[in-house]
Amino acid sequence: MAVTKRIMVTLPEHLLVELDKLGHETSGNRNHFVQEAMCSYLQAKQKRHLYEALKHGYMDMAEINLALARENLELDNEALEKTRAAGGVS
Repeated sequence: MAVTKRIMVTLPEHLLVELDKLGHETSGNRNHFVQEAMCSYLQAKQKRHLYEALKHGYMDMAEINLALARENLELDNEALEKTRAAGGVS
């Protein structure tokens, strides 16, 4: 089982009222809901970080992919011209 630590958290009164209302509706307690909220927040933050990393990676690769496509287009055009010159394709 995971080790837990006790901390003190200060919340605005309106959030505390909502938290207590949710607890009465679902038979949960403040601790449980705060833990769930923190887990959800951290997971969402990790997903945003991964999304940003992937976005930057794809943007970095776009320049490389464009350069490769241009290089291959030149090679394809050269091969086509050689084939045409040899009488293969019109």
